[in-house]
Amino acid sequence: MEHVEGIIKQYLFYNEENSYSVLKVELTDTSEKSLAYYEPTIVVCGFFPKLETQVKYRFYGKVTSHPRFGTQYAAERFERIVDNTRAGLIDYLSSGLIKGVGPKTAERIVDALGTDALAAIAQDVSALDKVPTGLIRIEACLKICKHCGMGEIVEVRRQRSGAGWGRPATRRRDDKR
Repeated sequence: MEHVEGIIKQYLFYNEENSYSVLKVELTDTSEKSLAYYEPTIVVCGFFPKLETQVKYRFYGKVTSHPRFGTQYAAERFERIVDNTRAGLIDYLSSGLIKGVGPKTAERIVDALGTDALAAIAQDVSALDKVPTGLIRIEACLKICKHCGMGEIVEVRRQRSGAGWGRPATRRRDDKR
């Protein structure tokens, strides 16, 4: 399927009721020959959840021509592009997308698991046990796993085993475990 890849620069329109989005995207790559030498940005339209600006995505669909707004890209699906370099993974993990994971924790995760950190976590959530940090909160672990496509499996494991993954959960002072 044809695709365009780029960084979302701004939302031109977003419908809260049906998630219809109109985005201005700065192109970084495309398989669409008609766009190869076109403007550096394109308008991408489609039904998807609220996406983050200043983040790279790949949209699959086709080029269309709107009578009033001109050339647009009608996206049927999308995927977030993660830069699998050390710096790219640290930026991704510490972007604010995963609450509880800041730059230092992201750096520890990548140092411990390498540039295949997301794949390692998706394959086996206990890979996070290799991260030498005082405490990665359970909520942060869940969010990392959800972004790796393991959210439902991990939630079931966590409920069955209590705190989970060999790490203590964050506790209140009055908790007498």
